[in-house]
Amino acid sequence: MIQGFFQVGRCVDARKLFDEMHAQGQIPNQYTYRIVLEGLCNNRQVEEALFFFFI
Repeated sequence: MIQGFFQVGRCVDARKLFDEMHAQGQIPNQYTYRIVLEGLCNNRQVEEALFFFFI
């Protein structure tokens, strides 16, 4: 779902879903992080991707 949100340009919704999943105890794996980083970069949000990467 996160990848789908990014594909249609709904970055806020993708990040919100990611944050909600994390808050519910779902630990993201390397694939989930890749989807988020790639989605942010593809939607020209490189600064946010860099911030997200270094958290």
